[in-house]
Amino acid sequence: GRDGLGDLRVTSVAEGGDGRMWVGTDGGGLHVVDPRTGQVSRYPLPPGGPGSASNAVQSVLAGSGGSIWVGFWSGGLCRIDTRGGRVRFYHPPAGRRSPMSDNIWRVLDVGGGELLVATNDGAFLFDERLESYVPLGDRYPGAGRGSVSAAALDAEGGLWLAHPTGVEHVARRRGTVTRFEGGIHGGG
Repeated sequence: GRDGLGDLRVTSVAEGGDGRMWVGTDGGGLHVVDPRTGQVSRYPLPPGGPGSASNAVQSVLAGSGGSIWVGFWSGGLCRIDTRGGRVRFYHPPAGRRSPMSDNIWRVLDVGGGELLVATNDGAFLFDERLESYVPLGDRYPGAGRGSVSAAALDAEGGLWLAHPTGVEHVARRRGTVTRFEGGIHGGG
């Protein structure tokens, strides 16, 4: 196509600190759009090995210090240092006992140096400084279990998580978890 993205299915977009737009696609990888020049280019990621990524980008988040966070389907979490060019992958702990998969739906900055990572196997907090994951339910009992396909932060800092059959609210200040399932009807 004329725009350089052709027939790719766009899944997410985020503006980097330099004004460029980072565009995730389902099957076409990660692209960078420079609105000033109109140039669209595919961002090269390392091929093969444990640091490889699938071409299915589900979530793109612009972080601090020029970082771009990318959540892949079957590729885990990746941080791109746009200033130095370094690419780093953060996979769940190896082994069958890991509660987390590399199938990521959404990456959300929840403040305090933490990212919420919504996966097919639940919600996890990623500590940017320690570079480690903890299940959301370890901090807020009962929270983030099962597939979490989307997440949002509300004005009070609470988390809203989307599950296949409903939504869940985590009031982080109070430490309470409320699920809203089935029988959801519009009121009026």
